Amino acid sequence: MPSTITKDVREMTPEEFRDYMVRNGQSSKMAELLAARQPPGGGLTDSVFLQGRLGGRDLGDPDTASQYRAAARAAGVCTDGMVYSSQLASHPGDPTAWVDSVADVKRVAQKKNLILEGGIKYEPPGVGDQPVLDGSEPYRVANEIVEDDIRAACVDNPELAAEWSTSPQKLEDAREKVRAVCEGDLNST
Repeated sequence: MPSTITKDVREMTPEEFRDYMVRNGQSSKMAELLAARQPPGGGLTDSVFLQGRLGGRDLGDPDTASQYRAAARAAGVCTDGMVYSSQLASHPGDPTAWVDSVADVKRVAQKKNLILEGGIKYEPPGVGDQPVLDGSEPYRVANEIVEDDIRAACVDNPELAAEWSTSPQKLEDAREKVRAVCEGDLNST
């Protein structure tokens, strides 16, 4: 049976199609659903998310999957009916990265304050409220980062640490060089 949809309707934007449907007697909710061309909820379903991934089959190496399941069991997590999501893991084998649904992924992301993009979307509260670095103000690296780099240099080079401990000016010069490199001034090295 040939299609009864006119060419004009097929070329409409989703908003135009929704308005067309409402004008022709469809409820606004149904018109929105049809115009979006997505199932209710509009996101990734649990069955699609879990498809082919259960039990760590998606981890590739069977030894890795066994190690990750063993770590989860040791942490009190039953992996039956769950998948391992390395994107949620704080470290390889992280037991909190075993999830059983889209809602579970969002729960872990919320707990870890992660931003999710793609098939599953989540943004922690307040993320959109952060100031935008648009270049209007110069970037200044945090003092903690500079000090971490100085400490690492001292551990790697005890002679340098001894030199800096006897000369506050040399230590300050080193801090400024670290800061310059971290802030993007590669000519300061």
